[in-house]
This record gives sequence, structure tokens and C-alpha cells, in this order.
Amino acid sequence: MGTVGPYNVHKHRMRDRKKKGWTTSTKLKPGMNIVRTFKDNVYTILVQGPRFVDNPLSKAIKVDKLAIIEVLSDRKPKVALIMEDGRGYVGTVERVEFEQKGLILKRTIPKVTLRSLGERIAVNYTDMREVYVQPSRDIWGTLVKYKTDDYHYEVYLVSVEGEYNFRVTRG
Repeated sequence: MGTVGPYNVHKHRMRDRKKKGWTTSTKLKPGMNIVRTFKDNVYTILVQGPRFVDNPLSKAIKVDKLAIIEVLSDRKPKVALIMEDGRGYVGTVERVEFEQKGLILKRTIPKVTLRSLGERIAVNYTDMREVYVQPSRDIWGTLVKYKTDDYHYEVYLVSVEGEYNFRVTRG
């Protein structure tokens, strides 16, 4: 997809199977599709469908949004942010800035800057609902305490609605 966002967000689940490999199909809608996969990250998924599918995050984990300020601000990982209004952004964390709000009671509110397709997007911390991070080896140990569940996620950007085939290989 050639657009930066915001994307409409759609969520799907993949059933866990004990077989080595299988093929399943899911109807994906235009926008950002988040597929909950398995509790381990030892799998490979190939997607085939009516159009090309962009996979910006693979084997991502769902973390608390506090992790962006404490861990991710200086590491520049790939993230997918889901906002309160149901829209989503995908990109790398560029920086976290703090701005003062209020005349009498001053509050410090973080503002996250993402880089997506060469453009910068500023997102308010208070508007974020969910954060998905593609962890690298150097930040995995610190992200474990911020995980909200045990599953891994795949994020797909789809431009055409249709039935997409997922070829899954475990192990």
C-alpha cells in the first residue's frame, strides 16, 4: 500500500494445530489486518491472494503503551499503533517528545513520532489503545515485563478485500 495511514483496523485469529504444515484461508479487508498467531514464534506464514500483501510486522508482540516511553524511545523498533478511534499506524519509532499542557495545572504529555514511508507522523500518547512491537534480540529481555498476552501477531496491509490463503509451516 502506498499510503502512510491511518488505516482501518481488522482483527483475526489463527487456530493452533499440531501438524507440521497446513493451509487455511481468511477474508481480509482493506486496511490493517492483525492476525493473532501462536504462543511460540517458531512458524513461517506465506500469504497468497488476489493482490500483493505488505507484511510490515512479523512475529510481533502486544505490549503496554508505557513500553514506548521507557524502552522503545531510543531503540527505533517497528511498531503498529492502534488508536482509540479504531484507526492504526505502522512505522518505526523516531523519537518521543514531552510537551506541557494546561495553563494553571501543567501536565507533561508524551508525543510519539513515527516514520512511515519516509514521512513523519506525530501521535499523542493518550490517544493510543494498543501497541504491537516487532522485538529485536537486544530489547527482548526488557520488553517481557511489558507484554500483555502470550501470543505473537502478524500485521498485514491489504488494499483489496478478498479471500487470502495462509500457508503455515511450524517448527
